[in-house]
Amino acid sequence: MKPRADKTWLAQLIRAVTEAERAPVALGDHAAFKAWQAAELAQRGFAAGALTDALAPLGWSGRAQGFADYCLLNATAHLLSLGDALVRGSQPGLPRLHRAHRLLDMLAWLVDDPGAREALERLDRGTDDGDTRTVVVSLGGRLAERALEPGHPLLGHPFHQLLLYGDAWLFTEIAWPVALAPHGEVDEAALVRAQGEAGVTVYEAISACVALAAADGRVDGDERRLLDALTEAAGLDDTERAMLKGEVADPPTVEALAAQISDPAQQAFVVRLLFLTAFINGDLDDAERAFVEGLAAAFGHDPAVTQRAEYEALGSYQAFAALPVGLSLSGLIARARRRLTGRLEGLLQSNAVRIWDEVKETGELAQLLLREAAGEPGSPEQRERAMAQLKDLARVVPALAIFAAPGGSILLPLLAKHLPIDLRPSSFKGDDPAI
Repeated sequence: MKPRADKTWLAQLIRAVTEAERAPVALGDHAAFKAWQAAELAQRGFAAGALTDALAPLGWSGRAQGFADYCLLNATAHLLSLGDALVRGSQPGLPRLHRAHRLLDMLAWLVDDPGAREALERLDRGTDDGDTRTVVVSLGGRLAERALEPGHPLLGHPFHQLLLYGDAWLFTEIAWPVALAPHGEVDEAALVRAQGEAGVTVYEAISACVALAAADGRVDGDERRLLDALTEAAGLDDTERAMLKGEVADPPTVEALAAQISDPAQQAFVVRLLFLTAFINGDLDDAERAFVEGLAAAFGHDPAVTQRAEYEALGSYQAFAALPVGLSLSGLIARARRRLTGRLEGLLQSNAVRIWDEVKETGELAQLLLREAAGEPGSPEQRERAMAQLKDLARVVPALAIFAAPGGSILLPLLAKHLPIDLRPSSFKGDDPAI
């Protein structure tokens, strides 16, 4: 299916989503909603490197239709699935057609189409003899217009996530009150505020990117092109664009950004986005690192959490085929690996005895470390079992959690090197009851 050519694409997708089996989501209060929102945006990949595939569970093969169309279909399927789960939980037993109307109303608010909202209200109240086809076609066209078109420089790029995140945040803010209220009884003032807050969310993220780009005293060509592309794709108005240009000359401080960005989920997203921005010109210099780490600290983030965000950003670039000009990924990863190794060695040396006491309780991991020390990797099955035990080390030294995550490729060799003398092959001879 090609959404830009097939006017029925949204109708087909809504039918597929509303007919699929789905667990309802009933949220008792605003705090529960915010927790659900943060968890869903993270789990689905809106706040990570790439979206998960929401089309495959529906039996769709969107990737075969071209990458730009796939991105549009997949992002929309995620939004509709979130909205449908909220409607099912808030109004149990609501017929499928009525649930579809709630989803259309959510989309009409997302793309800011008051005409579609009014038409849906008339249809829902029975004061209009028409059908929903005209509304669906109109909304489908608006969604396609807002999406990045084939060949756009940000399409599929990690910075595409900023735009998708903004849409998902706004959609969920809209979806919850729409799901709770019968049609026509939604607090429209609250939804208008949500629209404004979503725009502020995206603006603040780009503003942080401007401040980072200026952290080393200059904004180079790659950084300027990136900011221009983000500004254009985000649909900022003339006033917001003028404000951003002013910020290039007088960028916001870490303290100002920390005061502006208060939502914990947005804070985590911005830190990761800043690492992506810093890597765009091929490296993360001292001034940029100090800026990102300073902002993360102002947010109250643990240093280990900040370092995890850095390596997740690297992973996003590693998965992105069309790398920015001048970005040497292999060199960047090599430098990052050296920094990671240095920090990890310090952790192991200062916690060696406690870690070794834990290792002795897990025979599989101890045997794997023995093979690592001898240069003999274990079988895939042994490594899989040992990896689960490796993550348990985080109970002893929580900061090790980040290093256990990527398959132990860095942690295992360093454990074999830095644990106490008991780990050497001679200590494994005989009947050691700990193994």
